[in-house]
Amino acid sequence: MLHAEFLKIRKVPLQQLKAFSTTGCPDYLNIIKQKLISDKALYEKSIKAFVSYVRYYKEHQLKYIFKFKDLNLGTLARLFSLLKLPKMPELKGVKVDFEQSEIDVTLLSLLLLLLFLSLLTPFF
Repeated sequence: MLHAEFLKIRKVPLQQLKAFSTTGCPDYLNIIKQKLISDKALYEKSIKAFVSYVRYYKEHQLKYIFKFKDLNLGTLARLFSLLKLPKMPELKGVKVDFEQSEIDVTLLSLLLLLLFLSLLTPFF
C-alpha cells in the first residue's frame, strides 16, 4: 500500500471501491485463450504485448512506488492468456507462479492447417 500512502501525502482523494462478484460472468480468459489457440498471429501479438508490458514496468519512472519485484508475473501471464512464458532477460532468476500449457505453440500453425485441410476434404 505504499502507493496509497504516497497519494495521501500528495493530497489525492482516495475512495475504497466495493468488491464485486464474478458469479454468473462468462469465463472471458478461457474464451480469449481459445481464440488465441486458433489464431497464431494473435497469440504472437499477445506474447509481444506481455513482453512490452513487463519491460516497461521494469523501466518506468516510479520504481520506488510500483516495484518490479511486487509484480505478480504469473497472474499477468494468465491475463495475457499465455500458454507458456516467453524467454526474456527480465524473467531470469525470478520465480513465477504460472502453469505452462501442454499445447506446443510451435505447432499451432500446423494444427490449423490440418484442421483447414480436413474441412476441405469433403469437397475433393
